[in-house]
Amino acid sequence: MFRWRVPKSTIGTLRRNGFAIVDNALPPAIALELRDEIVTAAMTQPALLSRNSTIVKTSAAPPMLIAKPNIGELDLSFGVISAALPRLGQFAEDGGLIAQLSCNDDGDSSNLADNRLPFVLATQTVKAQINFGGGACFPMHVDSDGDGRVVTGVVYLNETYVNCKQDHNNDNSGNNNNKSSNNSSTDDGGALRLYPLPLQTPIDVPPIFNRLVLFSSLQMPHRVLPSSAPDRICFTIWMSTTPPPPLPPTLTPPSADINNPRWLKLHRLKLAKILYANEWAQSIVESHTAADDSFAQRHHVSLLLSTHTHDVAVSRRVLARNVPRLARIGDSGVSDLDAAKIVWDWIRDTAVKDANDAQSCWF
Repeated sequence: MFRWRVPKSTIGTLRRNGFAIVDNALPPAIALELRDEIVTAAMTQPALLSRNSTIVKTSAAPPMLIAKPNIGELDLSFGVISAALPRLGQFAEDGGLIAQLSCNDDGDSSNLADNRLPFVLATQTVKAQINFGGGACFPMHVDSDGDGRVVTGVVYLNETYVNCKQDHNNDNSGNNNNKSSNNSSTDDGGALRLYPLPLQTPIDVPPIFNRLVLFSSLQMPHRVLPSSAPDRICFTIWMSTTPPPPLPPTLTPPSADINNPRWLKLHRLKLAKILYANEWAQSIVESHTAADDSFAQRHHVSLLLSTHTHDVAVSRRVLARNVPRLARIGDSGVSDLDAAKIVWDWIRDTAVKDANDAQSCWF
């Protein structure tokens, strides 16, 4: 079993903020070994790499896959890939992180609510990924639509990553071992951007070597910013419950209150669609046109943007009916920018920033 270095306090942070960052998450030799196997696979067995794609679902046609340029993946759920990459295959079968997140640091099941997830992690799926740069990125999204995935973990393996911006985790950890210098006037991009609504503004997390980022698969909107590094390397672990957790009941709608955890879980994605409508659209364009501005790809992007525009309009109508103070955003004559301002004003006026109450807002 792989030995993870995840502090006991991580679960409390994850529950309060919707995300947690752990530096030096694996023994460095293990992290390097996994990185080398990913790089070797990309160089010597490129046929194993698949292109990451966005799924477009419409009522009029079967789902469509729209590839993101310059991003290759190794899906360890396929036996041929795990067999060809034995160390990564062993990692995909390992339950060490699930065990670590299910116990406190002395190996006993935690009896403290703050250090215990409100469900049992049972299974995981793993994908390794290489971002080949040239502006390659991911659009805003959430990972799970209720398919059982509840916690996402991303481990970064970028030894020479150049970061010129403030690192969110520098204030929380003294063990940041990024080897690169920050003296450059530009950085490599490719940060993970998290949107922990409604208590915080977006958080940019640089993908430095041996960093683990955990977040809610169901509730945390996120994206990957454009990367200029030739090889941004990571692997993602999606941890699931068995059976999937029940969806929030709809027969008795909760009161329309940003501080009501049940209401917030039901509507957080709608809030994100409204508050970040323009950035969400920009992320769709950036992630699907980097290094591929062909006519076909532009057509595919227009389909994605149409779907996004529809989702924003539906979100505005739902919240306009749900929250009296937001009634104006249901008017199609109100711009997306003005709708976002109305919602931000409502959040600022009504949100209670109480960490204890926030515990139940993410899981």
